[in-house]
Order: sequence, then C-alpha cells, then structure tokens
Amino acid sequence: MTLFVCRDVTLFVRRDVKAPRYLSDKEQRAYLATAREAPLCREHREPAIQRTVLKPGPNIGRKFWVCPRPNGAVGDPTARCNFFQWVI
Repeated sequence: MTLFVCRDVTLFVRRDVKAPRYLSDKEQRAYLATAREAPLCREHREPAIQRTVLKPGPNIGRKFWVCPRPNGAVGDPTARCNFFQWVI
C-alpha cells in the first residue's frame, strides 16, 4: 500500500488487491474491477463490493457499496458488517 499526503488529504492506493475466496467467480471479477476505487468498509477495512438495486421501485438500477464478506450471524467477526454507501 502506498500513502500519499496532499493538502490535509490522505489517500491510500491499493496495488496488490486479491479477491476473497468466498466470492463467486463473477463476484471476484467485479471485486477486482472496482477494488482500487472502492471505499473501505469501516469494520474490516477491506475494499467494499459494488452491487446494483434489482428490486422494483425508485432505486432500481442504482449502484451501492457494501461490505464484501458473506452474510452471517450477528456478532460474528467474519460475517458482513453493516457498511452501506450509495455510489455517487
């Protein structure tokens, strides 16, 4: 990881990003395509994965970021955290 500091803004550039094994092949490709620009989930500090709203309604087709980890029990540190952010 390379650290750049410019005018009180710190940017982290992730160079060697590897997709987690628990993602499907399709999800791994999507993860790698967006990992360099993805925000980090707040709990695990891992690049978030981009998803698209498929449910009919006002947000259909809108993209958002979520924690890349799989669903799991509440309190399980290996499970997905509550990170969510709309793509701007």
